[in-house]
Formats: sequence, C-alpha cells, structure tokens
Amino acid sequence: KRLLDHSDQQLQPDNMFEPIHEDTAHSSEKEEVDDSTICNLTVPALKERLRELGLPVGGRKADLIERLLESNNNDNTHTHTEEKEDVIETESSDDDPIHLGISTGNNKNSNDTNRSEPSTRRAKRKKFWKTQEVRELIKQNDRNAIAKAEEMITQLERMAAEEGDDEYLPGPIQYTTLIEAYSHGGTVDAPQRAEKVINRLLSTNSKEAKPTTPMLNAIIGAYASMGTESSAEQATAILERMEYIKDFGDGTVKPSVHSFAIAINAWSNVASETAAQNAEQILKRLLEDYDEALEQNAEYARELKPNNVVFNSVIDAWARSGSNVAGEKAR
Repeated sequence: KRLLDHSDQQLQPDNMFEPIHEDTAHSSEKEEVDDSTICNLTVPALKERLRELGLPVGGRKADLIERLLESNNNDNTHTHTEEKEDVIETESSDDDPIHLGISTGNNKNSNDTNRSEPSTRRAKRKKFWKTQEVRELIKQNDRNAIAKAEEMITQLERMAAEEGDDEYLPGPIQYTTLIEAYSHGGTVDAPQRAEKVINRLLSTNSKEAKPTTPMLNAIIGAYASMGTESSAEQATAILERMEYIKDFGDGTVKPSVHSFAIAINAWSNVASETAAQNAEQILKRLLEDYDEALEQNAEYARELKPNNVVFNSVIDAWARSGSNVAGEKAR
C-alpha cells in the first residue's frame, strides 16, 4: 500500500527501509493519537469514516467507535507485522536469536510477546465499551440493564477462554456495574443476586476480581431502595461484613462514610421509631470508627469523615418515624 501511495516517487535501494524503521519506532504513539481522535468524533463523522472503510454504520455511538477502533487496530497490527517480516528478511542472521525466533514461527513466547500489546488494547477497549453500554442502560432505567450486564460478564469470560488471554476477564469495574444494575433493577431478588456475585468473588483466588468497597456499597443501596425492615437489616449486615473484612481481611475493602450513609438511609426508608434508633446507632458507630482512624490511620480517617449527608439522613429518619421524641432527637 505504501508503494502504491508513493508510486510517483523514486525509491532508492539504499533508503527503501528507512521509512519502515521510522514508522515502526513511532507506531504505538501514532495509534494512541488516532484512538483518541476516534473516541472524540461525532456520530456523523464516525459513520462517514466507517462508510469509507466499507464497514456497517448501524448501532449506538459506542458500537461505531468500537468498530472503527477495531479496524484501526487491525490495520496497524497488519502493517506492523509486514514491516517486521521485511526487516527480518533483510537483517536476520544466525547471530541474532530474536530474528531467528520470529522468522521460524515456532517460538510461541516470542509470538505472544508481539501480540500482547495490541491484544491488551483490544481487551481494554472491549471491556470499556461493554461497560459503558450497560451504564447507559442503568442511567435510562432500562429494564434490560440487568440482562445486558450479565451478558457482559459471560461474554468477557468466554472471550478470555477463547483468546487464552486473562486481560479479557471482567474486573472490579465490570462486576460493580453488574451489581449497580441489580441495585437499580428494582426486582425483589436483586440484592440476593448481587450477594451471590460477591460470594463468588470471595471464593476466587484472582486478585483482579476481589470484592471492592463500591461493589458492597451498591449492594447496600439495593437493599436500601426496598424500604422494608428486613432489607434494612440486610443492608446493615453488609456494612458489618465490610467492617469485618477491614479488620480481619486483606484490607482492600473498608467501609467509607458513603457506606454508612447508605445504611442509615436504608433505616430512614422504613419510617418507624425503631428504624430511627437503628439509624442513630449506625451514626454513632461511624463517629467511633472515625475517632479511632484519626489516631491510627489518617488516610482512612479522610474516607470516614462524617458529612452533612449522614447527619441529615439520621434527622430524616427521626422526622419520618412518627415518634413523640422525634423533634428532640433531631436537635
């Protein structure tokens, strides 16, 4: 293709391979710029480029971008491979083990190394756009969000197996998105299904798929939205589970002020005097944990620092309780 584009130029034997070395040296930099440009294109511009490449123009913007990125990556990978072959044919020697490994095609590790970088980029793109698609459905309160989120996890796991590349495996972001889909789904069994995800992650040895604070916060939120005493108890149990993992686990999961605020809100939604008392107890636990963190871990103390949200949520719990002492408690 390069020869056709420059058919009007006279290439001398001495400098035929100079452009190839230059392109190879800067290919990754150019590709990054191209990818950034593609992501910022408008829908009409994306469709125009796809038409020029003879590719389909249907689907959401995320589909158009992914399609164009995939085509761009394939072109770059193909060009990079051709350039490597040209270099090997002209420069390989018996004294160069790297060239020997590539040229024979029998060195699996060498080939895997050559493919690892573009494969990683493809995996990250795939995960990013599938996650964005689910998040858009969640924002729109689309009833298909849960099914699409579950499909995302299944597809990524299947792709990891088919490609033999763990980069495709869903990570914390994808699992958090799945749990958020459950949380916003409004179904009765959504919190239980979210907990099953957490239990599955707790039982795995993969460091990339361990439960995180946002995941557990999403489950607390799922229970809080149900507005029943039983669901508030479950939300509190999740908060206590986070505290247990913080104290006796690897320290990767710690309740934040947001965790406490959601649990308090779960009791506020119950609207009873007992619920208001439980909300106040959770606030007291937060204050105690905060004081302890100030003495032992200043960084974690910043994550626990009580804010207006938690105090207002307790006040709201008392205001909705119908108790005769609600006014006094609120003060």
